[in-house]
Amino acid sequence: MAKYNVQPTNNEATFGQDEIIVSKTDLTGRILYANDVFLRVAGFGESEVLNQPHSMIRHPDMPRAVFNPHFPDELVNRCPEMEI
Repeated sequence: MAKYNVQPTNNEATFGQDEIIVSKTDLTGRILYANDVFLRVAGFGESEVLNQPHSMIRHPDMPRAVFNPHFPDELVNRCPEMEI
């Protein structure tokens, strides 16, 4: 999987209270769908993100585990009472 050198801009990307960021990935973490809010906040066009690893937008300070496609399963295994 390609490594992306994400450089934070120190510019906060905002979105409305009525907006929701949505993306869908396959089991390997590649983006299959991203809504307009996701694209606007991420600063990419649809053709730039489709079939790319979701980690392409990962902030360098964000733990890699957040983009692990099995992350929810691992959480449930560690915290069986947690519903995701």
